[in-house]
Amino acid sequence: MAHGFLVEDGSGITNATSYIAIVNADENFEDTGRNAAWKAFSLGQRQTALIAGARYMDQVYGSRYVGDIAAATAATQGLLWPRDNVYSPRTGELLASSAIPAVIGQANAEFALAYLQSGDGNFYGANDSQAQTVTEKTVRVEGAVMKSEKFGRGGSVARRRRYPLAEALLSDYVTATQSRVIRA
Repeated sequence: MAHGFLVEDGSGITNATSYIAIVNADENFEDTGRNAAWKAFSLGQRQTALIAGARYMDQVYGSRYVGDIAAATAATQGLLWPRDNVYSPRTGELLASSAIPAVIGQANAEFALAYLQSGDGNFYGANDSQAQTVTEKTVRVEGAVMKSEKFGRGGSVARRRRYPLAEALLSDYVTATQSRVIRA
């Protein structure tokens, strides 16, 4: 690893790679009764997984995180938290710019465990059995009428896996998916 394992402390660290320290991730899994599953992996594997989890969070959810990247560190911070203009969903109060909600770190840990347990070292299914490949076939039908048929299944498409626990933890700090209407 070029920068190694470095936990974001709320100051917008340039080379930060995780939202949670190993000791805090250990406590999270001990508190939730999944310590054996987490500790089944080496320290190095857990650090790598926390780095992968933080990157995944920022890539998939980063554009929908509430608030704005902290102005003072926007050009240099390694991860997408800390953020300005973030309100507590419980109290409605504005959080300090350096505050990273604990659930951000907990979600990072949950993604890391999912990464480790996936067995394939990624967050996307290589051969998702629920995926469909849609193929269209055009055939000539008697009378010079063309007929198109669409059919699916049988192919495999890499799709993002779902992580309900981690996604639930993030839910207060991401905005809903925005849909666009395109008019002709």
